[in-house]
Amino acid sequence: MDRTATSTGERLVLAAGALLVFDLLFLPWYHINIGGLLPIDRTALEPPQGWLAVLAWLGTLALLAQIVVPRLGHHALPRLSWSWSRIALVEGLAVLGLLLIKFLATGYLGFGAWLGILLAGAVAYGTWVDATRR
Repeated sequence: MDRTATSTGERLVLAAGALLVFDLLFLPWYHINIGGLLPIDRTALEPPQGWLAVLAWLGTLALLAQIVVPRLGHHALPRLSWSWSRIALVEGLAVLGLLLIKFLATGYLGFGAWLGILLAGAVAYGTWVDATRR
């Protein structure tokens, strides 16, 4: 098996995951305008419920590393009782679940929140495509 070849699901996870990492770090998830004078924009990693976004960010980085690291090194990932595609599926669903909880638990959503949910859904779908292919 060629370790440098990526599947469709892996390409989707790489693209959507990289954009999701950027979204969580830099795009405004909350937009509050106090009295028309004081606009407040916050990223996903800031309160409220910033810990959910931190966990989703770490999970996304783990998914990206799981795809990239074996292709950069000389060794494959270790063999486990679960397949790596099944582990990636659980990670992808966890990222989507964490961000959905954050999305539903807060108000004053900015465009970064809407984009983040779409990207998390794409990450979860990419892991599902890869898990069902193998």
